[in-house]
Amino acid sequence: MAGLHVDDINLIKQVIEIASTRGAFQAGELKAVGEVYEKVTAFLGEIEANQQAQEAQEGASETPQEAQPQEQVAPEDNPS
Repeated sequence: MAGLHVDDINLIKQVIEIASTRGAFQAGELKAVGEVYEKVTAFLGEIEANQQAQEAQEGASETPQEAQPQEQVAPEDNPS
């Protein structure tokens, strides 16, 4: 079963960018192409933000907890 992956969506974005610079779209098509491009770009941005948040969360869970400070015991006064 074929699947669509993030790399595929990034490739779609690149194809739109290349095609637009080469004049592959007619004037009447530009609005629709632009809307799709904006949706793809926003989707990729959300995925990147989610990945960064997940990496930050994983990094935080791997950081050892700070050692609890030990109570200081006052030395006993020994009158001599």
